[in-house]
Amino acid sequence: AAALQEPLAQTPVQSGQGPQRMPQEHIAAVLERGAELVVEFDWDCNLDAESDCMTNLKVHRIDGGKGFNYRSARQYTDPEDPTGVRRDLIKRYGLRIVFRVTGRGGKFDLVQLGVVLGSGLGLLGIATVVADMLL
Repeated sequence: AAALQEPLAQTPVQSGQGPQRMPQEHIAAVLERGAELVVEFDWDCNLDAESDCMTNLKVHRIDGGKGFNYRSARQYTDPEDPTGVRRDLIKRYGLRIVFRVTGRGGKFDLVQLGVVLGSGLGLLGIATVVADMLL
């Protein structure tokens, strides 16, 4: 796992807004050599309030500027030379994008609080009966 570099783009995003654009020199390097990117979405939602959820978006390049490529090989027999096996090695460049989505959201519910407290008291009552039977 490579260490994260400085973010290429980082901005809080609210509804109707988009992230910052990546600088042009980064785009040119990605087109030439490929890249491994991590796109992180961090949500912070208070569902009790009537406000929108805040999203923090970060894009990191994790390949250290080396780019991303992989090789694939294709073996076949040449129709002109049936005894000879040919092999083509193809080097492909591209983007590898990893998405990380984290967040926190919550809403208070009085009914759920009652259910949790009631079941906790019930388990406490059963625990005393089991302890009396064991002793």
